[in-house]
Amino acid sequence: MVDYTYSDDGMPIPKHTGAFANPFASEEDVTNIFDIREDGFDVTLSLANGNISWVSVSGNKGVRSKGLFKKKKGVAEEVLPLEDILGVKIKRRKTTGQHGGEGMCQGFTIYAYQVFGPNNLKERIIELEHPSEKICKEYCEKITDYLDAIKDRPKSMKLYIQSHAGPHNSNNIYKQKIQHLFEAANLIVDSTEIQHNEYVKQEMIHLELDQYDCICCVGGDGTVSKVTTALLNKIQANKHIDLKNGLTPARCHIPLGIIPTGTTNQAAKSVLGQLDPVSAAINIILGRTAAVDVVSIFHKDKFLQWGFICQYGFAGNVLKLAKKYNRVVLGSKGLDAAVVKALSKSKFRMYECDIEYLPADPLPVEQNYNVCRTGCDVCVPIDASKQDDNTSDVVEECIVQPFNSSNNSNDFNSLSDTENLSEEVLEDNPWKASKGSYYHVGLYSIPGNCEVAPEGLSKFTHLSDGAMELVLVKDCSRRDFIRYLKRHGNHKNQLDFPFVEAHQSKEVKIKPDIHLKL
Repeated sequence: MVDYTYSDDGMPIPKHTGAFANPFASEEDVTNIFDIREDGFDVTLSLANGNISWVSVSGNKGVRSKGLFKKKKGVAEEVLPLEDILGVKIKRRKTTGQHGGEGMCQGFTIYAYQVFGPNNLKERIIELEHPSEKICKEYCEKITDYLDAIKDRPKSMKLYIQSHAGPHNSNNIYKQKIQHLFEAANLIVDSTEIQHNEYVKQEMIHLELDQYDCICCVGGDGTVSKVTTALLNKIQANKHIDLKNGLTPARCHIPLGIIPTGTTNQAAKSVLGQLDPVSAAINIILGRTAAVDVVSIFHKDKFLQWGFICQYGFAGNVLKLAKKYNRVVLGSKGLDAAVVKALSKSKFRMYECDIEYLPADPLPVEQNYNVCRTGCDVCVPIDASKQDDNTSDVVEECIVQPFNSSNNSNDFNSLSDTENLSEEVLEDNPWKASKGSYYHVGLYSIPGNCEVAPEGLSKFTHLSDGAMELVLVKDCSRRDFIRYLKRHGNHKNQLDFPFVEAHQSKEVKIKPDIHLKL
């Protein structure tokens, strides 16, 4: 997790904690003159202090020259922490037929990043010009050695690209905006394009995870779900753990990176806070991780998948209807049309079902309505989640809690059969039961931030508190239900209705009325 300080003009700046043990403390500084934006600068590389700095040799104060077509001068001096550098490369002038490391040296390029907000990172390229290849190589090699020594930065990655995600532009986004950043960071990428629905599952079976520092996917929520399930299944298989109800899952040692390019990107936005693919790629290069809860989903005793959000009733009906519309034709209007259809008199109805849930430990009253943000004091720190090899899984460092016999939004038949449910709870039985009719049943291990719900489908759900939010929408008028839906698009509390219940739960069982026609 990253903490922030703020500059004089209010811009957020990442706070460097100093946890990096510098093995270069005895290294001598290196200083040479380079040209930056056609001005001469004394450029000092200090591995001991962990930074590279440049000071103008002409005393330029960095004032921008006036005039419409005049060039902007650079700052007179600047200090750049080396840990903010993504990578460095020798800059060469190549002639026809020259490849790779061939060509005349012109200097070297620093690939860094700029912070435009706590969640918004942009690429920053700094070109330092010098004709000596020996000097440029010395700088590049020393900076590369320093970056290689930083803990948790991935060196090799398995990348899955879903070319059909969203508007079908995942490949273009990766090649135009992401690939050169990975190359600059000397990140070895083994990329694979997903061919069909079972492709990731089948390929992951034979994948040697020890060869990679990170698994990454380019796509939307469907891609994230498939890669998450395949990865966690692989981890359980390696530990010889059967995927059966009541399992104690083994912790995954490898993080999952998400580059969002889909129609829905709830998992990515819940973790990153925004949907910029470049920001996601920079966080991956820097090795930043966040702990996230994942649930295991069963139908009876048969394992179905791992997931983050499960919905039954209205929301499930919306997703089912959305599949009927050709999104290639309707584009972003497909989901809107599905919502309108689901609210029509012919489709809008209640769903009768029996629900059992095992309550989680209640939060202190003052934390009940805290939104999960960086430095959240409710969530389990990522270092704590690594202490035990069992009962916590890592997917972008994920903690898995057993989640029994429930429905997921893409499969309306994957519901459990729960025998002999009672509305009364015995004193010695920790489970609570409820039987009735509901417009919507939602289960959230993440807030589910998205375009229609910027603060989340369940805005008070925490990423890694070891529990999921069970949301029940009971009998109400269509008008009140629409009011409930609209609350997702503003800052008001969507749970603040008399017909809405929310329960922090560790396990949930759902049994639909057997007479319902699904």
